[in-house]
Amino acid sequence: MRSWLVGVTLFLLMALVATPGFNLVGVFFPALTRDLGWSMARASSLFTAMVLAAAMTSPVVGRLLEISEARSVIGAGVLASALGFGLAGLVSSFLPMLGAYALLGIGLGMSTYVPAPVLISAWFTDRPALALGLVNAGQSIGIMVLTPALTYLLAFWGWRTAIITLTLPMLLVVLPLVLLTLKAAPIQCVLESPVPMRSSFSAGVEYEGLDVSEALKTFAFWMLVTIQLGSTLAGGTVFVHLFAFLISVGYKTSGAGIALSLVGGISGVAAPMVGLVTDHVGARKTLAFSFLILGVAILVLLEAHSVTTLFISIVLFSVSVGANMIIVPILLNDTLGLKCFRLLFGILEVPFFLGVALGPLIAGWLFDFTGSYTITFRSCAVACGVCLMASLYCTRPEQHSKARANAALEIGTRSLSEK
Repeated sequence: MRSWLVGVTLFLLMALVATPGFNLVGVFFPALTRDLGWSMARASSLFTAMVLAAAMTSPVVGRLLEISEARSVIGAGVLASALGFGLAGLVSSFLPMLGAYALLGIGLGMSTYVPAPVLISAWFTDRPALALGLVNAGQSIGIMVLTPALTYLLAFWGWRTAIITLTLPMLLVVLPLVLLTLKAAPIQCVLESPVPMRSSFSAGVEYEGLDVSEALKTFAFWMLVTIQLGSTLAGGTVFVHLFAFLISVGYKTSGAGIALSLVGGISGVAAPMVGLVTDHVGARKTLAFSFLILGVAILVLLEAHSVTTLFISIVLFSVSVGANMIIVPILLNDTLGLKCFRLLFGILEVPFFLGVALGPLIAGWLFDFTGSYTITFRSCAVACGVCLMASLYCTRPEQHSKARANAALEIGTRSLSEK
């Protein structure tokens, strides 16, 4: 029962903190360019500052989770996120706004993408991919629910009111739940298959897998870096600019808002299914197939001049765009093990956030220069192809396979001696 309370808290954390920060920033771009006279590149640079701050925070968060309680780290992150949003709604100059978004990025780095997979790995030992899929569905549901609310607030109350309103559920709902439910993980909490070796995210327990120095020398680690960078350069860029793209090709604000809500709704249904498929088929194959679908979706989106074509592209995009966030932690565990999972995942979040930071910024520059998203979206489709190949070549290093075999032999010998 306790594990599902943790799951519900993480679900709401992704829905009410990660979604406004990472997924809905692009909704404010047209209003900022209109009301403040900024270019699309300048508006996009706010998102870049936020994500770079999150990227620099991620490795530190991985270490903090080793020495501090998760609720302390995540609670501080939620507070920083709310403060960043509040400041962004009060200022008008570019540099103070940039600082507010940087603070928001620090808060998001401390509270969302790094802590969630770590806690899922600690609390859900049977089907971690399914649990992570359900938690990440919170982001999708958040998009579906918050997008129409934000478009309404933007239309009738302005962007400042809309931004400040986002802080209320963070402070009134998420923060109390974090402090009440995210306590220390159980001592024996992780069972890795097929070798039944117990490990834990608690002090004094041995982990199975590679040290950081060993992992950094493996081909698998650098394939994971490629996947993290490329997936966000592709899917993240398209998602952040999707609202502005649809307006640029002739759709009304209400229509663009509905499309963004559909992405959230369909992704919410797809995320647990991605987790189920990953648990049964395997992380590598599922991830590679998701990149194939994502690349096709982006190319179809460029031709979405009719509602039917737009709907097809939205469906394909929705079922694949968030798959990497569910599968990469599982693939990291499969290839490099749990020994240094927290620190390695924190390191892998750096290229993830760099891709999220650079992609939308470059897309903004290209739009200002060409007046179109064609070059950007085609480049994103190419990035999906690169990620597909990296997924297929991300296999368990030989030294980890030997360690697992030795561990299985040791456990078998110990069992025989006990008999």
